[in-house]
Amino acid sequence: MPSLSKSSSKGVWTGLRASRRFDRGVVLLLLGIALWLTTTIRADFVKMGQYGLVSIVGWTYFVGLSMVVVGFSLELFRTPMRSKFLLAFVIVFVIYIYGTASAIEPVASLGDSWIHAGFVQYIFQHGSALNNYDARFSWPGGFSMAALLVSFAGQQNALFMLRWFPLFIELMYLAPLLVIGRSSGVGRRTAWLGTILFFASNWIYQDYFSPQALANLFLLVVLATVLSSWRPRSLKRIPQNAQLSQAVKERDDTPSFLARIGGHDTFPVWRAFEADGLVSATWERRQASRLRTFRDGVLERLRQTRTIMTIGRLEGHDTLDIRKSNQVLGLMALLTTISLALAMSHQLTPYALVVMLLGALLTRKLGRPELIFIVALFAIAWLSLGASNFWVGHLSMIFGSVGQIGSTVGSNVTGRIVGSQSHRIIVNLRILITLVIYLLAGIGVLRRSTDSRVLEVLTGAPILLLAAQSYGGEGLMRVVLYGLPFAAILAASSIVPLRFGDIKAAVPIFPNLKHQRVILTSCVATVLLLIAVLTTIVRGGNDSYESFSTGEVAAVNYVYQHARNGQSVSSIVSYLPSGQRDVGLIAIGSISATGDSPPLSYFVTQFVRLRPTWIILSRAQEAWGEILVGYPKGWINQVQQGLLGKGYVIAAHWSTAAVLKYSKP
Repeated sequence: MPSLSKSSSKGVWTGLRASRRFDRGVVLLLLGIALWLTTTIRADFVKMGQYGLVSIVGWTYFVGLSMVVVGFSLELFRTPMRSKFLLAFVIVFVIYIYGTASAIEPVASLGDSWIHAGFVQYIFQHGSALNNYDARFSWPGGFSMAALLVSFAGQQNALFMLRWFPLFIELMYLAPLLVIGRSSGVGRRTAWLGTILFFASNWIYQDYFSPQALANLFLLVVLATVLSSWRPRSLKRIPQNAQLSQAVKERDDTPSFLARIGGHDTFPVWRAFEADGLVSATWERRQASRLRTFRDGVLERLRQTRTIMTIGRLEGHDTLDIRKSNQVLGLMALLTTISLALAMSHQLTPYALVVMLLGALLTRKLGRPELIFIVALFAIAWLSLGASNFWVGHLSMIFGSVGQIGSTVGSNVTGRIVGSQSHRIIVNLRILITLVIYLLAGIGVLRRSTDSRVLEVLTGAPILLLAAQSYGGEGLMRVVLYGLPFAAILAASSIVPLRFGDIKAAVPIFPNLKHQRVILTSCVATVLLLIAVLTTIVRGGNDSYESFSTGEVAAVNYVYQHARNGQSVSSIVSYLPSGQRDVGLIAIGSISATGDSPPLSYFVTQFVRLRPTWIILSRAQEAWGEILVGYPKGWINQVQQGLLGKGYVIAAHWSTAAVLKYSKP
């Protein structure tokens, strides 16, 4: 029997190891899918507690999520890296984070999504928006697109889109995010890790059926196209003398920490070797006076900062086209169309795109500055003309918070830390996730080498929006949302930094350690799983009062079917699946703002004074009172009993909702 040679036996062993790795990835992926399906089958929506969705998912969810995270981490550092398996793990991960609530909860959550469905139905039926009804109707682009889809699907309304829309739109984000990761000057592993970190940390619930979700997709598509179409022109000159290149190779390239922070690493290498003896002189100077090196580095940083504002940079001459000129023109036409749709669809996102495109221009990643003017022109023109119904008489809403950054941040952060202990924990965990991502991003800035600081600029550029608009107390959340894709890549760079580039890392890169692959895999899995678990908790933390049962939907539909023109409909607070039909004809109001905490007797008194024809009381309203206001369990029954003695009778009743009708005593 012929014996195997050493090389052939080694090849067989390598093949067996690769086979085992393949099997391991498949097993973890399939187990993750199976446990997710088990979670959705076992979860009981009725048993949801004050912590929302996390209170009913059970252990199968977290075990399955752990398997997906571990499988992704193993695939990330596998050699060779398999992109198809990484993509499969990312998709299953997105299903875990964004599809679990849709699978467990019987109907779509968030009252605003139902209101938006009503806007779509109105445009579908009448062919135009309803003027002077709601400020959101002044930006009808997204609603019009949804109405067109309703027509194509042969449906009568947009309700079929609501429940699974968060998962759908997040999966739509995946393609531009992958392009951004591939085109932002980081390694392949860093790009994949940054993509999944975005999905792991996006607790900002702006992916429901809304213009913001669509506008965010437009923004990502535009930025992905820009980053993949141009690259920075090198600022270095190549040495002409081969001896100089050898000197560069032999040079000890380990500048001090102060030198790196100061910018000494940004000196073009060729300068240090232009003359004989300059190498030793430079090294001795750095050793003798680090403060002077730091000063020289700072001066170099300032010099490079001045070059940013040159006419050539602003005209896009510091970039190189990656695509052919005819392809660039075609993409510019496409981006112009998307920019117009964006300006017609959302109030804030076009201005975020303007400042981010300006940042891309200054960091040599945009070669056509006219795109900035196109986006700005569309946004201002639509605000001035198309949205005139909104701003006429309401200029204080637009310009009233200009420059008030302190009050804007206060209303966005401290104003939300209210309610019961469970709700305060949820809010604090949201802040913690954001701080962790930005802390990791800061470490990534120091650890990575790169050719352009475009990621840093795109992460921070949306902050400029806070100086102009508080956006109803949600401005800071939108700033985080716009910058999160780029902050996530920077956070990934803290673990897997790029080791080469014109701009060197500010801190030393650790040398290759023993068992480095195991260490990196464990680090990625730990960080990713921790953030994913926290995001699971906080994303579903409000579901106790922002999700709805079939009984609540039936109660609202009962009122729509029986209410007549001139009759008023009211509830305690606006956490209802209402507004999806009869827009402009029947409006369901509320007698309490979501931040108020009046005594229970106030509700009975107000209802009796206002005397609405119909009153809807529901499980979601009761959960709101218990979690945000601190009312005792069963408080809504007390309100109902008080109304029954004041001229109201129960018109219809379900296990989670009741409809009261005023009947003259």
